[in-house]
Amino acid sequence: SSLVLLSKHHANPDSDLSEIIADFIVTLTGHEQNPGGPYRTWIGCEPIPPWNDYDPVVNSTIQYTLGKWNVYLHNLNEYLITALKSNTWRSPYYTSDYLSLYLITRSFEPVNYSEIRKIIAEIITVEPPQSLLDLACAIIITSRLQISLPNGFEKRLFAITANNFTPDPCVREQGND
Repeated sequence: SSLVLLSKHHANPDSDLSEIIADFIVTLTGHEQNPGGPYRTWIGCEPIPPWNDYDPVVNSTIQYTLGKWNVYLHNLNEYLITALKSNTWRSPYYTSDYLSLYLITRSFEPVNYSEIRKIIAEIITVEPPQSLLDLACAIIITSRLQISLPNGFEKRLFAITANNFTPDPCVREQGND
């Protein structure tokens, strides 16, 4: 639901989406744990296992979507900060922890950056990126939050790129005529 709303906003940022936003918020309130969040992952499903979980990445996308219209929910923000602090931020629905971190951190307003900066720096230091996707997400996260890259990050960067480098098939190798 939040991704559809974001897509409509990105397609036409000047359009009046107030009716859609109102419907979105009404739908959310029917699926919240507490007023202001967090919200159940699966809207429209019976609130029974496994359809009654509260996924941090899904909730961060809801927060990011609402933030596009300057709506910030304190409870939702606190839920995400608590998930980061308690190391319960991982999502079973996303295969890359760094993609999950990126999606979570993009949902915070800059006023919260100082609070999450230390948490994210610790996660990146303890759990270095393992793939090009992880690496790209880590660079975006550290840039956005203005976090210095941890020691040894450059070595990890070169190792990942060297292991994942595929020569351009359009470039003819020397010696082949």
